[in-house]
Amino acid sequence: MKETYTLEQVAKFTGFTDRTLRSFLQTGILQGDKVNGKWQFTEQQVGEFIGNPAVRPGVESKGKAILLDFLAAPSHENGACLVLDVSGTTEEISKITDYFCDALNSKPDNGCRFHCFGENGQARIFLSGPASLVAELAAGYKEAFCPKA
Repeated sequence: MKETYTLEQVAKFTGFTDRTLRSFLQTGILQGDKVNGKWQFTEQQVGEFIGNPAVRPGVESKGKAILLDFLAAPSHENGACLVLDVSGTTEEISKITDYFCDALNSKPDNGCRFHCFGENGQARIFLSGPASLVAELAAGYKEAFCPKA
């Protein structure tokens, strides 16, 4: 069975809001199918969407904004910014993204910003926020996804 993604998952991958993605659906830039009243997207449809010249700069800018905002801020009292490059299948990268999203969602009002951008088996993850939380998430990522030497 072919893996599909929901509108919420595509929003997570791209950094666009549901509303923005619905606009892309209306214009035909994003292709998908409604199944039981919910949008579903194949890996190919998501890849074509992210690779679209009208879309790609917006997706890339979401992650870069996190880093640039961090660097431009006058002070980072106990703040940290993590840029993580990962390689793997779409499923593996999705699991890593899910790890960060689930961890952040379990801590409401955590002060973190997160974005993941990737294609062709490569992804770049941006995370900024309180240093203790960024370090905790980085350690959890290492434990769950990095092979032990």
